[in-house]
Amino acid sequence: MTKTLFKVPVGDWSQDGHNQYQDFYVYCNYPVKVMRQAYKDTCGKIGLQMNCSENYTGIEGLPFRNWRYLLVECEESSICEEAVDILSKHGFSFNNIHEDKGICFSESDVLNLFMWFISYSMPADFEWEEFKIEAEPIIGYWNKELNHQIGYGVFY
Repeated sequence: MTKTLFKVPVGDWSQDGHNQYQDFYVYCNYPVKVMRQAYKDTCGKIGLQMNCSENYTGIEGLPFRNWRYLLVECEESSICEEAVDILSKHGFSFNNIHEDKGICFSESDVLNLFMWFISYSMPADFEWEEFKIEAEPIIGYWNKELNHQIGYGVFY
């Protein structure tokens, strides 16, 4: 199966709140529709979800502000012990997650958790890897040959 590149935005991609987000890119060997359904399926299996606009847990009457909605409020970078226990029991590893006054997630941690949600309900041959690119800048970034800004005036 060939791998396809997908974008995973973390944060306020619609820019209708705090306007902060980061795009991540992943290669996956399944179509996007299958992965979207796998996310929803996992929410129903474990009773947790990473979105707050629609309830995929299958828990009737789940209130909007509830610990089962993970990392959805502004400046909410940690999850409660109940959620940690559920994720741990289902195989999510917290080994690389920062622990300071609870479990604190970075943007890349959120990507890994989201992809775990997808992986949990995917067939055994599901594979994904983050696409990272590093490049030398032609201009700027304090290089000695051409340390200038271009296009500064187009942002307002």
